[in-house]
Amino acid sequence: MNKPSIIHDRQRGVNLGIGIVVPAIKIYETLYAANLVAMRKEQERELLKRTIPGTDSAKPLSATEQPLTQAAFEAALKKVSRKKH
Repeated sequence: MNKPSIIHDRQRGVNLGIGIVVPAIKIYETLYAANLVAMRKEQERELLKRTIPGTDSAKPLSATEQPLTQAAFEAALKKVSRKKH
């Protein structure tokens, strides 16, 4: 049990890709560690400052400040591209 042997078979090969399995809880604990969560929030604030100058990243965007969505853009494009009779 403590001395596994892997025999390489040219015809079928050996899948070593699943040799190490990490429990999902350990991945979750790593991703949601307090310092990483704080770092992600800081990056989000910086991104908001760069993309929307003059906005305070601590307050949510109002309806008029919301970024243009694909659906809203397509609707506006349909309105302006209609042929006038």
